[in-house]
Amino acid sequence: MLDKAQKIAELRQERENTAPYRISPLFWFAAVTGIVLVTVPCFIFAPTRLHLALVSVHGGFAGLIMYVIFAL
Repeated sequence: MLDKAQKIAELRQERENTAPYRISPLFWFAAVTGIVLVTVPCFIFAPTRLHLALVSVHGGFAGLIMYVIFAL
């Protein structure tokens, strides 16, 4: 059983070493396109204070998520 656990750990390490170190440009295109498609309809409504606050929070959260994905 210990040999199997060691083999699993070796295979995991091998997969980790062969993984690409950057995120695919296709992923970034899909992520940014998704954010744009979700955000654009928000500008249909009149810009009230609450509406601007919600769009700002959405933009900040989306930016934070993109930064975390990029940093990892």
